[in-house]
Amino acid sequence: MSHFMPQDLDCQRAAKEQRVFQGSMPIASFERWAELLLQPQGEVQYAWRFFENEAKQCLASLKLRAVVQLTCQRCNEPFLFEIDACVEMQQVLTEKEAEQLPLAIQPLYTNALHHIEPHTVMEDELILALPMFPMHEKKDCSLSENQAYYASSEVEQNHTYKAFAGLDRLANLKEKKSGSSTK
Repeated sequence: MSHFMPQDLDCQRAAKEQRVFQGSMPIASFERWAELLLQPQGEVQYAWRFFENEAKQCLASLKLRAVVQLTCQRCNEPFLFEIDACVEMQQVLTEKEAEQLPLAIQPLYTNALHHIEPHTVMEDELILALPMFPMHEKKDCSLSENQAYYASSEVEQNHTYKAFAGLDRLANLKEKKSGSSTK
């Protein structure tokens, strides 16, 4: 087991040696992911195990844990969100190979030398672990369900695009120019 995560990793070698990388990294070190968070503070715990299957294919199991602060899309208040992700991966070089994987297995894209940048792969998985629409549990949200509905309805009413709103004015202008009336 290693507490050091290399910047560049030979997946096939790691799988043959059944390497395990375990440790933690500051949330702020994942720049793209940190931009999506309210406060990029704390650490990400990781455990990454590489191994081979019977066919000598490179497989990996990545576990990520973190508690992050997000903004609720319903009430606009901060809340804590726990990430507890476990991702099973298999090394691939091409999209065609990736398409042939079972749905439960994520592609682990490597270069021609079978190398990856572990930090980048972990960051991609952390981004995917975030909710598409971050919200408190309804019971914990400061905005009741009715308030949330009416607030969004008012916004929609005030900002609704009315594609045909100007047609009646155009029809009236056309009538005035031609001197005829349809009334």
